[in-house]
Amino acid sequence: SYSTWSTVSFTTACAPVSAFTENFDGVVAPAFLNCWARVGTAGNANIQTTSPSSGINTMYLYGFSGSLGVVKTIPVSNLGAGTHRLNFKMRGNFTAGDDVEVGYLTDPADAATFIALGTVNAATLTYADYTVTPPAGVYSNYLAFRHTGTIGASVLIDDVVWEPIPACNNPSGLVVSALTSASATVTWTATTGSYEYVLDTNAADPA
Repeated sequence: SYSTWSTVSFTTACAPVSAFTENFDGVVAPAFLNCWARVGTAGNANIQTTSPSSGINTMYLYGFSGSLGVVKTIPVSNLGAGTHRLNFKMRGNFTAGDDVEVGYLTDPADAATFIALGTVNAATLTYADYTVTPPAGVYSNYLAFRHTGTIGASVLIDDVVWEPIPACNNPSGLVVSALTSASATVTWTATTGSYEYVLDTNAADPA
Protein backbone atom coordinates (compact mmCIF):
# COMPACT_ATOMS: atom_id res chain seq x y z
CA SER A 1 0.00 0.00 0.00
CA TYR A 2 1.03 3.61 -0.52
CA SER A 3 0.55 6.92 1.30
CA THR A 4 -0.95 9.96 -0.40
CA TRP A 5 1.49 12.11 -2.33
CA SER A 6 3.62 14.59 -0.37
CA THR A 7 4.28 17.77 -2.38
CA VAL A 8 6.45 20.85 -2.10
CA SER A 9 6.43 24.03 -4.20
CA PHE A 10 9.64 25.84 -5.18
CA THR A 11 10.98 28.34 -7.69
CA THR A 12 14.41 28.02 -9.23
CA ALA A 13 16.77 31.00 -9.15
CA CYS A 14 16.58 33.42 -12.05
CA ALA A 15 19.44 33.20 -14.54
CA PRO A 16 21.36 36.48 -14.99
CA VAL A 17 20.74 38.45 -18.19
CA SER A 18 23.02 40.91 -20.01
CA ALA A 19 20.25 43.45 -20.75
CA PHE A 20 16.57 43.97 -19.95
CA THR A 21 13.63 46.34 -20.44
CA GLU A 22 10.82 46.38 -17.87
CA ASN A 23 7.63 48.49 -17.71
CA PHE A 24 5.85 46.28 -15.09
CA ASP A 25 2.82 45.74 -17.34
CA GLY A 26 3.19 41.94 -17.48
CA VAL A 27 1.71 41.29 -14.02
CA VAL A 28 -1.47 41.94 -12.08
CA ALA A 29 -0.78 44.61 -9.45
CA PRO A 30 0.27 44.59 -6.65
CA ALA A 31 2.42 41.50 -7.35
CA PHE A 32 5.98 41.79 -8.64
CA LEU A 33 7.14 40.06 -11.79
CA ASN A 34 9.12 36.86 -11.71
CA CYS A 35 12.77 37.64 -10.90
CA TRP A 36 11.90 41.05 -9.38
CA ALA A 37 11.06 41.25 -5.68
CA ARG A 38 10.77 43.41 -2.61
CA VAL A 39 13.63 42.43 -0.30
CA GLY A 40 12.95 42.31 3.42
CA THR A 41 10.05 43.93 5.25
CA ALA A 42 11.31 47.50 5.69
CA GLY A 43 9.61 50.41 3.95
CA ASN A 44 7.21 49.31 1.23
CA ALA A 45 7.25 48.36 -2.43
CA ASN A 46 4.72 46.98 -4.89
CA ILE A 47 3.35 47.30 -8.39
CA GLN A 48 0.41 49.68 -8.78
CA THR A 49 -1.91 50.83 -11.56
CA THR A 50 -2.11 54.47 -10.45
CA SER A 51 -0.01 57.04 -12.39
CA PRO A 52 2.18 54.90 -14.66
CA SER A 53 4.64 56.58 -17.01
CA SER A 54 3.60 54.18 -19.77
CA GLY A 55 1.21 51.28 -20.12
CA ILE A 56 -0.89 50.23 -17.14
CA ASN A 57 1.51 49.66 -14.21
CA THR A 58 4.33 51.36 -12.34
CA MET A 59 6.50 50.46 -9.32
CA TYR A 60 5.81 52.11 -5.95
CA LEU A 61 8.79 52.42 -3.57
CA TYR A 62 8.73 53.93 -0.07
CA GLY A 63 11.05 54.35 2.87
CA PHE A 64 11.33 56.38 6.04
CA SER A 65 13.98 56.89 8.68
CA GLY A 66 15.36 53.50 9.71
CA SER A 67 13.03 51.56 7.41
CA LEU A 68 14.21 51.67 3.80
CA GLY A 69 12.32 49.91 1.02
CA VAL A 70 14.51 47.73 -1.23
CA VAL A 71 13.64 46.10 -4.57
CA LYS A 72 15.91 43.77 -6.52
CA THR A 73 15.69 43.54 -10.30
CA ILE A 74 16.22 40.49 -12.45
CA PRO A 75 19.92 39.61 -11.92
CA VAL A 76 22.41 40.90 -14.49
CA SER A 77 25.61 39.18 -15.58
CA ASN A 78 27.62 42.36 -16.29
CA LEU A 79 26.96 44.80 -13.45
CA GLY A 80 30.67 45.36 -12.86
CA ALA A 81 31.79 45.36 -16.49
CA GLY A 82 31.67 49.15 -16.89
CA THR A 83 29.87 48.69 -20.22
CA HIS A 84 26.20 49.12 -19.24
CA ARG A 85 23.95 51.71 -17.63
CA LEU A 86 20.57 51.77 -15.91
CA ASN A 87 17.93 54.10 -17.35
CA PHE A 88 14.52 54.61 -15.75
CA LYS A 89 11.73 57.12 -15.30
CA MET A 90 10.89 58.33 -11.80
CA ARG A 91 8.68 60.89 -10.06
CA GLY A 92 7.69 61.83 -6.55
CA ASN A 93 4.39 60.18 -5.71
CA PHE A 94 2.62 62.76 -3.51
CA THR A 95 5.69 64.76 -2.41
CA ALA A 96 8.79 65.46 -4.46
CA GLY A 97 12.37 65.56 -3.24
CA ASP A 98 13.33 62.17 -1.84
CA ASP A 99 16.41 60.19 -2.91
CA VAL A 100 16.65 56.70 -4.36
CA GLU A 101 19.88 54.73 -4.49
CA VAL A 102 20.86 52.28 -7.22
CA GLY A 103 23.23 49.55 -6.11
CA TYR A 104 23.50 45.84 -5.53
CA LEU A 105 22.89 43.19 -2.88
CA THR A 106 25.66 40.83 -1.82
CA ASP A 107 22.89 38.54 -0.53
CA PRO A 108 19.70 38.76 -2.65
CA ALA A 109 17.56 37.76 0.35
CA ASP A 110 19.00 40.32 2.81
CA ALA A 111 18.22 44.04 2.39
CA ALA A 112 20.97 44.89 4.90
CA THR A 113 23.61 43.80 2.34
CA PHE A 114 22.70 46.62 -0.08
CA ILE A 115 25.69 48.61 -1.38
CA ALA A 116 24.97 51.89 -3.20
CA LEU A 117 26.55 52.74 -6.56
CA GLY A 118 24.68 55.99 -7.25
CA THR A 119 21.91 58.26 -5.93
CA VAL A 120 19.17 60.15 -7.79
CA ASN A 121 16.55 62.61 -6.54
CA ALA A 122 12.83 62.48 -7.39
CA ALA A 123 12.76 66.24 -7.84
CA THR A 124 9.29 66.65 -9.38
CA LEU A 125 5.80 65.16 -9.40
CA THR A 126 6.12 64.40 -13.11
CA TYR A 127 8.20 61.60 -14.59
CA ALA A 128 11.77 62.48 -15.54
CA ASP A 129 14.57 60.40 -17.02
CA TYR A 130 17.36 59.16 -14.76
CA THR A 131 20.58 57.34 -15.62
CA VAL A 132 23.02 55.58 -13.30
CA THR A 133 26.20 54.17 -14.87
CA PRO A 134 27.99 51.85 -12.42
CA PRO A 135 31.78 52.10 -12.62
CA ALA A 136 33.71 48.97 -13.46
CA GLY A 137 34.27 46.85 -10.36
CA VAL A 138 33.64 43.56 -8.63
CA TYR A 139 29.95 43.34 -7.70
CA SER A 140 27.32 40.66 -7.33
CA ASN A 141 24.66 40.07 -10.00
CA TYR A 142 21.86 41.48 -7.85
CA LEU A 143 21.09 44.99 -9.09
CA ALA A 144 18.68 46.80 -6.75
CA PHE A 145 16.88 50.04 -5.84
CA ARG A 146 16.74 51.42 -2.27
CA HIS A 147 14.58 54.29 -1.04
CA THR A 148 16.68 56.40 1.34
CA GLY A 149 13.75 57.65 3.42
CA THR A 150 15.41 61.07 3.71
CA ILE A 151 12.09 62.92 3.84
CA GLY A 152 9.79 59.89 3.89
CA ALA A 153 8.15 60.55 0.51
CA SER A 154 7.23 57.65 -1.77
CA VAL A 155 8.34 57.53 -5.41
CA LEU A 156 7.12 55.88 -8.60
CA ILE A 157 9.56 54.15 -10.98
CA ASP A 158 8.73 52.95 -14.49
CA ASP A 159 10.29 51.95 -17.83
CA VAL A 160 13.50 50.50 -16.38
CA VAL A 161 16.22 49.62 -18.92
CA TRP A 162 19.62 47.97 -18.38
CA GLU A 163 21.49 48.57 -21.62
CA PRO A 164 24.94 49.04 -23.21
CA ILE A 165 26.34 52.54 -22.80
CA PRO A 166 25.77 54.24 -26.19
CA ALA A 167 28.51 56.05 -28.06
CA CYS A 168 26.31 59.17 -27.98
CA ASN A 169 24.46 59.88 -24.73
CA ASN A 170 20.85 60.98 -24.94
CA PRO A 171 19.90 64.34 -23.39
CA SER A 172 18.12 64.35 -20.05
CA GLY A 173 15.33 66.40 -18.53
CA LEU A 174 13.20 66.59 -21.68
CA VAL A 175 10.27 68.91 -20.86
CA VAL A 176 7.42 70.25 -23.00
CA SER A 177 5.63 73.40 -21.81
CA ALA A 178 3.61 76.41 -23.03
CA LEU A 179 1.31 74.24 -25.14
CA THR A 180 -1.08 75.96 -27.55
CA SER A 181 -3.05 74.72 -30.54
CA ALA A 182 -0.12 75.51 -32.83
CA SER A 183 3.07 75.63 -30.72
CA ALA A 184 5.03 74.21 -27.81
CA THR A 185 8.27 74.93 -25.98
CA VAL A 186 10.67 71.99 -25.73
CA THR A 187 13.74 72.10 -23.48
CA TRP A 188 16.34 69.56 -22.37
CA THR A 189 19.65 69.28 -20.54
CA ALA A 190 22.43 68.77 -23.05
CA THR A 191 25.27 66.29 -22.67
CA THR A 192 27.81 66.84 -25.48
CA GLY A 193 27.61 67.56 -29.19
CA SER A 194 24.68 68.90 -31.19
CA TYR A 195 21.11 67.63 -31.54
CA GLU A 196 18.60 66.83 -34.22
CA TYR A 197 14.88 66.65 -33.48
CA VAL A 198 11.80 65.43 -35.28
CA LEU A 199 8.22 66.71 -35.08
CA ASP A 200 5.84 63.81 -35.63
CA THR A 201 2.23 62.84 -34.95
CA ASN A 202 3.29 59.20 -34.39
CA ALA A 203 4.52 58.38 -30.86
CA ALA A 204 6.81 55.59 -32.11
CA ASP A 205 10.52 56.38 -32.47
CA PRO A 206 11.20 57.73 -35.98
CA ALA A 207 13.38 55.76 -38.38
